[in-house]
Amino acid sequence: MRKIATSLPGLLLLEPRVFGDDRGFFLESYNQRVFAELGIPETFVQDNHSYSEKNVVRGLHYQIRQPQGKLVRVVTGEVLDVALDLRRNSSTFGKWEAIKLSGRTNTSYGFHADLLTASGRVRRRPTSSIRQPISMRPSTNARWRGTTRR
Repeated sequence: MRKIATSLPGLLLLEPRVFGDDRGFFLESYNQRVFAELGIPETFVQDNHSYSEKNVVRGLHYQIRQPQGKLVRVVTGEVLDVALDLRRNSSTFGKWEAIKLSGRTNTSYGFHADLLTASGRVRRRPTSSIRQPISMRPSTNARWRGTTRR
């Protein structure tokens, strides 16, 4: 698994190792030990799956009472997801980053509880896997923060 920093601290792209042959492929989308080695020690306790019809935008996701970070991966199709930094004390407050996720690339992204996200279908009918960690702390917990790409 490879961790890729983005322009927003707390928003990470994760590229799994994909093992493929003429039968298809296999990838490990989550491994607690590997994630801890990448600086993501949260234990994920909930796994959701969504499907979107044409012209559907899923979002704007942001929890105030129980902030939740998430790990999102598109299984089929393609979505454009936008993360917006709502952390008032952050140097990137009000800034956003758009990420295209595809079932072809198998890339996941993880985002901190204080980032608002919204996603919309780009093409084909996307289905997404969304994992939520047991840790639901606000941004005072810096464990999810990545390094800003320069």
